[in-house]
Amino acid sequence: MYFTGWKKNPVEFDSVFNRSYHTWSWGSPDVLPIFNKGAAKQKMTTFMYTLNYQNYARNDGILLDKWVVDNWKEFFKLAKINPALGNKIKKQGVVMFCHLLGIDSNGHYYNPHSQQYAKNIQYVDGAIKEMVSIIENFYGHDKKTAFIFTSDHGMTDEGWHSFSSVQETYSPFIAWGAGIARTVYPYPINDYEDQYTSEWQLKGYKRLDIKQIDITPLISTLIGIGIPVNSMGILPVTYLNASKSYIAESMIVNARQLIAQFEVSCKKNLHILYSNADIA
Repeated sequence: MYFTGWKKNPVEFDSVFNRSYHTWSWGSPDVLPIFNKGAAKQKMTTFMYTLNYQNYARNDGILLDKWVVDNWKEFFKLAKINPALGNKIKKQGVVMFCHLLGIDSNGHYYNPHSQQYAKNIQYVDGAIKEMVSIIENFYGHDKKTAFIFTSDHGMTDEGWHSFSSVQETYSPFIAWGAGIARTVYPYPINDYEDQYTSEWQLKGYKRLDIKQIDITPLISTLIGIGIPVNSMGILPVTYLNASKSYIAESMIVNARQLIAQFEVSCKKNLHILYSNADIA
């Protein structure tokens, strides 16, 4: 199995990485350049393993995640002894993006019920715990960091994602830290139940489901940057722990951004309409 499905966007596009003060990213050479292409000059720094290494690890995806985590930890070690770097990553609006391809690779190669898949999940779970601890210690437990853990898709029992089943289209979204509201516990606790709660062992917790496109305005609001012009997401205010005035202002900004995008789209479509009429 070789990784040939990812394609670069043919045009540059705006993103939270482009809007951030600076973004540092670690991961796959198939994925990170897609975002780097749309970022302003010197806005995004990427650390990537080689395509040869990616293909070498195709039947042991955990190696890819270990590469990301190990290099991320080395970065923070350097930041401790390099004042310029240390000061830069303490600026407001910094984003750190870790693309962990291993679980997906092992799911495809073996299947999501394999020992390799479970072992990779266990590794990532422990790595995230360690990484959070490193971040909190580096920033002096200032409680100013927001964490988001998510995935782009799921997969079938056979390790594929070509259709529209829940296993393929539902993915985890977990957020915590600065600006994130606390977990919602239904009251009475047995009043909230759905077909997934028991299977996922989350009885007693109320899920706050969002669309993937809504993650963009959420990140923008959490770190205080402009919402990317290409975003079509709606700010999920239920995730926010902020003042009513900040939430209201953020909703207005989101609405104006969506309206502006709609107006541009209308002008483009009108131009196409007139062009077709001229041809006719």
